[in-house]
Amino acid sequence: MGNKLSDAARPCDGLPGGASAPDADHLLHELQVHQQELEMQNRELRRTQLELAAARDRYRDLYDHAPVGYLTLDARGRILEANLTAAELLAQPVRSLQQRPLAAFMATPDADCWHLRRKETMTQATPWRIELAFKRPDGEAFNGQLDCLLVARTDQPPNLRVTLTDVTRRRQADADRRAALQVMTAQEAERRRLARELHDDLGQRLSLLKMNLAAEGHPADADIAAMVEALDDAVASVRRMAGELRPLMLDDLGLSAAVEALARRSARQYGLQLTLHLAAPDPPPGDHAALTLYRLLQASLPVLADQAGLSGLVVELREDQGQRALSLQGQLERQAPQPQVSPLPGRWTPLRETAHLMGCSLEVEPTRGGGERITLRMPVRPLEEAAAPF
Repeated sequence: MGNKLSDAARPCDGLPGGASAPDADHLLHELQVHQQELEMQNRELRRTQLELAAARDRYRDLYDHAPVGYLTLDARGRILEANLTAAELLAQPVRSLQQRPLAAFMATPDADCWHLRRKETMTQATPWRIELAFKRPDGEAFNGQLDCLLVARTDQPPNLRVTLTDVTRRRQADADRRAALQVMTAQEAERRRLARELHDDLGQRLSLLKMNLAAEGHPADADIAAMVEALDDAVASVRRMAGELRPLMLDDLGLSAAVEALARRSARQYGLQLTLHLAAPDPPPGDHAALTLYRLLQASLPVLADQAGLSGLVVELREDQGQRALSLQGQLERQAPQPQVSPLPGRWTPLRETAHLMGCSLEVEPTRGGGERITLRMPVRPLEEAAAPF
């Protein structure tokens, strides 16, 4: 008995290493827990993989269908990657763009400018912009704006990230705006000449004729008095026509005084009660914004006054977030004898287009009382850029 193991101390048959039954159960339990953890990790990895694939597809879709073309160029200006928008702008499939120089799609003079600018900036990490003329394989041309950024990494050669935007319409709009400003400049120069001639020449002649007639005539002569009165009316008409041709008050006293005079004259003409709020400082002499706002106000007042039941007019001039804002609001009668008629929605369209050509915006919004509020906004330019040949 002393040399033989007892039944309790004998190794269990079938267990490796002589492990006891409780140890085997514990080991099996740990293996099962570890298996469950691996299965949970596997499910989490699968879920993460599906989310990454969905995010990749989503961002790829955003990249391909972005409103601008995205290009990645190497140091020699060859296309490494392009999105669908860039391919549509260049009228080429995406695959055919790879390893082709971007300069191949540019007009010859602009391609030379692109090469020079790209070589100068390949050592700069700051963004830069250039506008060039592009030519598609079918011969159609467009103006493209390139916004470039150099991306340099230690383990990879430098790349140039480029966004390509078609600015043909903007360039055409700028050209139309410049042409409109030139026409306005010529018109204002002619109006100024005619206004000066009416005011200084014809007006002075009529005033001189009145003085001579009054000096030579007898005070009791009714015919002389009637002629003097007619000459007074003629002088007033000449001054009014000169003021309509070219607001001399705008040159002499500034925008606020000219706006106030025009608003008061229009309020008397249309029988409206006028409220003025002129808080903005006058622009510098020669600023074309003053004349532009005055002319647009001059054209807006008859359109606004055409609404039925209008009883009041509010004119406000202020500066708002770097813009000079001129607002006019029509006020309707509180108890109108007839139902108010809504104004035509498109009656401001011609004036809105004119304002856009003049470099400002025109906003129309209804008011609670049934009237309209028209706001003209013109950016306040620096003093050195404000002068224009008006």
